[in-house]
Amino acid sequence: MKLATLRRPFPISAEEISVQSMMVKQNRIRQVENETPVAFLATLTNHAENLGENQNIAFDKVITDIGDAYNSNGGLFIAPVSGIYVFSTSIMSYRNTNSHFAFKRNDNIVTRMYYDGASLGAYDTTSVTIILQLNKGDDVAVVNLDLDTDIHGFYYSTFSGFLLQAIYDDTVVVGK
Repeated sequence: MKLATLRRPFPISAEEISVQSMMVKQNRIRQVENETPVAFLATLTNHAENLGENQNIAFDKVITDIGDAYNSNGGLFIAPVSGIYVFSTSIMSYRNTNSHFAFKRNDNIVTRMYYDGASLGAYDTTSVTIILQLNKGDDVAVVNLDLDTDIHGFYYSTFSGFLLQAIYDDTVVVGK
């Protein structure tokens, strides 16, 4: 069986190649000029005790916050630009407890986590990494889902994230 070769009705000219090359370069330049670096890492310095149901976990020690998008008082990340983001959390149990947690975007559960320190008679951890497409102003938090939960501090529990790629709206209005 012979495969047919696709051919253009006319060859590509040097001018077309030059225009295509210039467009690629312009897109790269635009991306670099518009790129907004966003990255954060926060951890718990002390144990978080008696957390309420649906309470954000306020990772209080901010180690990195490029782009000033993480609020350590409320435990909330607010997207400064639209884009694709990567988030990760790791939570360690305290006082041999079982607990449920969630990543929430705009107060909607994205994924759940669980640790079972009580049945182990010791400590347990849970962690997850997620990728989200966010609009500017969307918020992301790690939330406790149970009543009266304790989380181990002393830098064992963390929340981090970064902007993988910004998304720019290139909508062009013609005729105005």
